Amino acid sequence: MNSGEGKIIVVVGATGRQGREVVRQLVGQGWRVKGVTRNPESKKAAAVRALGAELVPADLDDIQTLESAFQGAYGLYAMQPPIPGKPENEIQQGKNVALAAHKMKIQHVVYGSAGPEKIKTGIEQWDTKLEVTQAMLSRTAWLA
Repeated sequence: MNSGEGKIIVVVGATGRQGREVVRQLVGQGWRVKGVTRNPESKKAAAVRALGAELVPADLDDIQTLESAFQGAYGLYAMQPPIPGKPENEIQQGKNVALAAHKMKIQHVVYGSAGPEKIKTGIEQWDTKLEVTQAMLSRTAWLA
């Protein structure tokens, strides 16, 4: 068992390809994992549950459901799925995740992003990640 014995890591987007692999790796290393999904009864959720994760419902547009899902967690892995044609929605969802993590005093946050670190590219899917990254940094700066 690793130093995370008994600690909970929440994985936002646990039923997607990236999130499911993060769950697989964390469970394999002995972490307790809560997988966040819109529908914990879906076939994809069942596959994640079979890996050993607890599935919890949350809506990225609803901070209260995120706070509930983050209850008792030590760490968070989050990624924002792109919402084609609605970059403002993706950004708001990322900000909601950051705010809920801050409110619930998550101690360790990993944000799966894409694109260049600080330079806007004009590519919507990358530029939205820059704004969410800034929200994650501003909400978690108190942890340093």
